[in-house]
Amino acid sequence: MLISPKSPRNIALVFTLIAILVMALGLMYTGFLEQQAVVGGKTYGLTRGEAFYAAVNLLLYHQLIKPEDMQHHNIWIILGQFLGYMAFYGTILLLVWNTLGSWFSGVWVRLFYKAHWVVCGLNAQGRAFINNALMTDPRLKLVVLLPEMDESMQSFTDQHQGRVKLVKGNATLSEHLQRAAAQQASKIIACTDATDVNLQIANAVSGLFADASVKRSKKLGKLDLHVSIADQQLANSIGHETYQHFLQPNQPFMVQMYTPHSLIARYFFRRYPPHVRADWQQQSRVHLVFVGYGALAEAMMHHYAQISPYKHFGLPVFTLLGPKAETHKRALLQRYPAFNNERAHTAAETVVEHVQALECDASFNLDAAQLDQISAVSAPTAILFCDGQGEQNFSRAMKLHQCTLLHNRWHSPFYIYLDDAQGMQALLDSAASKYPARQLVPFGMAEDIFNLRRLDELEENARFVHEAYRESQHPGIGELDSASLPANLKPWVDLPETYRNSNRRTGDHIAVKLASIRCHVAPEGSLILSDDIVLGAPAERLDLLSRLEHQSWCYERLMSGWRYAEQRHNERRLHPAIRLWEDLSEAEQSKDVNQIENVRRSLIEEYGTSAVSVRQELVVGLIGHNYLTFEQAQHVCRQLQASVLPELLRSYPGFFFTLLTPLAPGSDFILASEALRWFGERKIPSRLLVVQAISLEKVVDAYRVNWEGGASWDGVYFYPSQALDQQMAETAWQQGKESILKQLRTLIDSDACQGVIDLTLLGDETERNAIAYERAAEYIVKRSDELVAVFDVSRQPGGIGGTKATLDSWGRKAEGADARIITL
Repeated sequence: MLISPKSPRNIALVFTLIAILVMALGLMYTGFLEQQAVVGGKTYGLTRGEAFYAAVNLLLYHQLIKPEDMQHHNIWIILGQFLGYMAFYGTILLLVWNTLGSWFSGVWVRLFYKAHWVVCGLNAQGRAFINNALMTDPRLKLVVLLPEMDESMQSFTDQHQGRVKLVKGNATLSEHLQRAAAQQASKIIACTDATDVNLQIANAVSGLFADASVKRSKKLGKLDLHVSIADQQLANSIGHETYQHFLQPNQPFMVQMYTPHSLIARYFFRRYPPHVRADWQQQSRVHLVFVGYGALAEAMMHHYAQISPYKHFGLPVFTLLGPKAETHKRALLQRYPAFNNERAHTAAETVVEHVQALECDASFNLDAAQLDQISAVSAPTAILFCDGQGEQNFSRAMKLHQCTLLHNRWHSPFYIYLDDAQGMQALLDSAASKYPARQLVPFGMAEDIFNLRRLDELEENARFVHEAYRESQHPGIGELDSASLPANLKPWVDLPETYRNSNRRTGDHIAVKLASIRCHVAPEGSLILSDDIVLGAPAERLDLLSRLEHQSWCYERLMSGWRYAEQRHNERRLHPAIRLWEDLSEAEQSKDVNQIENVRRSLIEEYGTSAVSVRQELVVGLIGHNYLTFEQAQHVCRQLQASVLPELLRSYPGFFFTLLTPLAPGSDFILASEALRWFGERKIPSRLLVVQAISLEKVVDAYRVNWEGGASWDGVYFYPSQALDQQMAETAWQQGKESILKQLRTLIDSDACQGVIDLTLLGDETERNAIAYERAAEYIVKRSDELVAVFDVSRQPGGIGGTKATLDSWGRKAEGADARIITL
């Protein structure tokens, strides 16, 4: 591999050669000292000076000892001269490799590489792209084209055992791209930290294919050129049809621009949809608090504003928190005027409910009044730390987290942007285990974001949306020549970037629309619908989805600088359809209505249902008595596995099962853990959501009486000794409590549990605890489609929030539909 002459490895090789040379000199010196000659019957030897001179002379003479002369030299001299020649020729080879190594590497690549990837940049993006690509396809070959190299780059490529080859060259020059056999590559990734350099690389690729002497095999198809653009508004400007000549869509390559911060935002809101969390938390709108301000915070707000329409939620609220928050707010409103409600002339031109700012110093030591001031408009749905480096975000999150704990406010997850989470993950996991409702979640790590497979999946969603639109406008359009079609109806490979961005918004919003109709969407991957999902019926569902699509389209237009006008004018960015759904003509409404079913059909026809990622969701409430004997616990497990779960599966084939429970020791824990195990063994998609009305510690403390009475809280037989004195009994309970808490937290921290629904209230603790179980029971009855309960008819009712009261409440709600009861 090619390395820098001044690299530590080269220096180590030089010192190794010097050491060999010194060793050779020492061996020959020793040999000449021991060598003796007999002349006239007398034995003569060399002095030390003569021996050293002879050794140096032989070392510099560069003539191998002839076989007939070997008898005149001892073994030390022969070994010394051999090592001397090793050092000499090793030095020659090192000099040749450092001088011509780049040329040899280029020749090797040009002769033997095809359908490989060329990565121009070995920063965090480039390394992540390479690592993810090799994990997906271990046989893939990659070439890294760099103008300068250092030891860290060499070490990185060495980790991949020859599958990544370094080639020295300037990727902004077409002739240097040929060193990496770019004309035969399947993908080129321009991912340096400088947007200008990446654009120059794109221009060099264009120049490479403009050269008539450069040939590309037709079997390779079009080359994908991925170009990193740091600024989203710049990317949008480049995508305008005015600059379409630069992108060269009809060349043997297709340019796909991406903005790193926009990618992070798209992945984040797909994996952690705040509207879904707000819905489970019984909020009526999404409220995102951004701690600190920067390009990533802008990208997050810009993206979510476009995909925020969900059910009948109100407009989202954004809060900027930190030093100079007011200054940052003014900069945000200037950059994106759509966020300024004073500018809106109609209700249709309002994108957010409010953008508020609260200034504080860098300590983030907020008091309860300041926390309540932010929550006054709406309770925070999520707190995002996405300014600066990972360590700064982590430090701010820890400070603010302690404030919210101290004042018992903001029971919401903290999402922390970290460029590398390895060193801080343990601390985050520790805090999340103690406060599961206040999760500390890292996001935005390079290895998670810069993955072309995931990027292609996002592009597929947008591409299928576009193809559905094309087919709805002109059936059989795929048979027509692309050159004869208007810009907005061209196939994806020839589509101007401005229309691609619009389709990306639609593709990203599909997951939000599906969640609006009680579908569970996998956190990543292509959107593959199960065939039982119908978007066009009943009429209320179709009307909701069409409204949401129009609303999202309006927000995308407004965020791009468009305004309402009676006459459309593309250059001035005016459009007559930027109005409320109710004010649209039937013809305009029909466009959104038709698009909904076209997208569904398009996704199913393209993918089939072999790897479904979108399913109808069934919420199953799990409740029951806390006190179970060992025999009763075993009976519950048998009944659950033999009848309850199989009957649910037969009644709801292909559904996604969400288990909803307070997860108290006893029936709740046994039902949840056994159901998850049963679903997991059969690879049935499911998850657990925990309803928390009081802290886990208080739930377990309330279980002490049952535990001391010999209850089998997890299905394992255990009797505390009744003969223990008070001190020993207290020690035994503390050990038992720790064991129970550990297992409960282990289940909450597992991948199967996807959230804790926090229903705790502010105010007097005694009053909160008195109604906590009632609140949890009411919530489970309200949100569940099916209820599984463990119930003993012979027991006295447990009061409000107990199993009997919950079953009575279910009977009133379900209108004759019985709960699935496991009778003790």
